[in-house]
Amino acid sequence: MNELSRMDVENMMLEKDLEGLIVALKSRDEHIRKGVVEALGQIGSKKEIKYIIKSLDDESWAVRASATQSIGKIGDKNVIEHLVPALNDENWAVRCGALESIGELGNTNDIDHILKSLSDKDPHVQKAAEEALENIRKKRVG
Repeated sequence: MNELSRMDVENMMLEKDLEGLIVALKSRDEHIRKGVVEALGQIGSKKEIKYIIKSLDDESWAVRASATQSIGKIGDKNVIEHLVPALNDENWAVRCGALESIGELGNTNDIDHILKSLSDKDPHVQKAAEEALENIRKKRVG
């Protein structure tokens, strides 16, 4: 596969070239893969969410973090179960992204997953857990 540039990925996103983006996910360049995951999240097609879910296992923490955020942008509540393992990721940005998306998509049934993160060793994760709980509370009240 010929290597793509970030500009190629942006053009595919603007043109909503989902097939091209999915092929680009095989790039060896983590920056390209990250851009693809972000583009898929911005396009917001639930049909392609399975490719973002696969990216939750990417070797690059940046790609995994982008995948957690893109899932939240697409708004498919049926994929929360795929975010839960990311709450135990070695990288705090991935854990924060998962919490953010669970807070956006989740309901009171998902609170137990969030509560565990309140005692995370990283203060960014603790703050993200607080915000996720607040988002769920607002949805319940609002």
